[in-house]
Amino acid sequence: VTLPPRTRQRAKEIFDKITELGLTFERNVRDNTIRVVFTPEDMEGLPDAYLKAQVSSLDQAGNYVLPVVGTSYATFMRRAKSEAARKRYYLARNSRGGEANLLILAEMFKLRQELAALYGYPSFAQYSLRRKMAGTPETVSTFLSEVMTAVTPLAKKQIEELREAKAKNTGKRLDETRLEHWDVDYYQDLIGRERFSIDEERLRK
Repeated sequence: VTLPPRTRQRAKEIFDKITELGLTFERNVRDNTIRVVFTPEDMEGLPDAYLKAQVSSLDQAGNYVLPVVGTSYATFMRRAKSEAARKRYYLARNSRGGEANLLILAEMFKLRQELAALYGYPSFAQYSLRRKMAGTPETVSTFLSEVMTAVTPLAKKQIEELREAKAKNTGKRLDETRLEHWDVDYYQDLIGRERFSIDEERLRK
């Protein structure tokens, strides 16, 4: 599509602004200063090597003050026995960028809609796919639906295995047990160690 000079200038302004917003979004995530405080009890289940590596993070009260970036997060989510502690860490990590990034996403959405309209497309999805192999949003949706149909039974089976492991571990009935996002890594690791003798920490070393 050949745009009039003034419209072409506006498109360039939108491209530049979207790039700028994207960089700011990434910087807000990367440079976050969020720290989560954990008591020694919260650290139960974590390997000795991990605890030794976190000694520098101890505050005057003897609590661990951990960042939400780096290697400390992954090991914590796999090994910390406390579900409440894992939940706090999970929510803190997924809050990186905070309200500022939500505002950035909203602005980027509006700019992308405006850009699509400049080129005569009703949505950014249609604009973005116009020169790609998929061609249309409908093709993408059909493909994703086919993938979902293929993987859903296996995903449900795996989730049910994790839920059963949680029920056994917590002493609750299966129908009273709900698997949360912050449970997944912990119970995958637990099943790996108990059923297959797979120790992620030993593999890491």
